[in-house]
Amino acid sequence: MRRVLTVAAITFGTVFVLSIVVFGRSRTDALEPASTAGSFTAHPEPDVAGDTMAGRRIALADLRGKPVVVNFFAHWCQPCKEEAGQIAQTAADYRGRIHMLSIARDSTRSGVQAFAAKYGMTWPILWDGSDDLSRAFKVPGQPVTFIIDANGRIFFFDDTQTTEKRIASTLNRLVSS
Repeated sequence: MRRVLTVAAITFGTVFVLSIVVFGRSRTDALEPASTAGSFTAHPEPDVAGDTMAGRRIALADLRGKPVVVNFFAHWCQPCKEEAGQIAQTAADYRGRIHMLSIARDSTRSGVQAFAAKYGMTWPILWDGSDDLSRAFKVPGQPVTFIIDANGRIFFFDDTQTTEKRIASTLNRLVSS
């Protein structure tokens, strides 16, 4: 009996792991992560607009002319908290040469306001309470960072906790061109 249970457990485990692998590979709508940035193909940004936490409407297309760093976050997300200081430092280092835009998802308004104050987020934060912006960008979770070039093409994508160094390596190419 013990042998039958062991064989059944191993069979179930194998089928379960294979199902996860097959499902993960079948998600063709996902973008490539920054770790494969060399093979990442720039493509047009989604045609989206959203309301800031202060109620001002911002369309992504209105920000063309300078690169745009778009960072999706949630106020409770630990990796988001860990990268927030580096995002803020990037905003300071490139002030006037880029646009910064954060998008709050899966959060409370009060949580987002506290998060922004704690991490010095002085740039616009769009409220994505309905997940419309997240769906338009095909965001799988948070944190996620995009860099859009001055012509409106997504040039960089990172679906992990990003770093100032990773963002800077892309921005340096975009702001000097």
